[in-house]
Amino acid sequence: MNPQEIGRSMSSSSTRYITLSEVSDLTTLSRATVYRLIKAGEFPYGFKLTENRVVYDLEEVHDWVRSRRQES
Repeated sequence: MNPQEIGRSMSSSSTRYITLSEVSDLTTLSRATVYRLIKAGEFPYGFKLTENRVVYDLEEVHDWVRSRRQES
């Protein structure tokens, strides 16, 4: 399987993972606020993809935003 096929295979999957920077862009929250919410158990946890890369499930982040919207 070549890199393009791998990319298509991964993108056709229903799960997409995003970086903290993308989480911040999507939610307009600072990194510090995201970390604070995670520590308080109020934001979806990410997971270590590699030693130096933590990623977040995009759908979980979208769900969190939707829940905040419903609360307001």
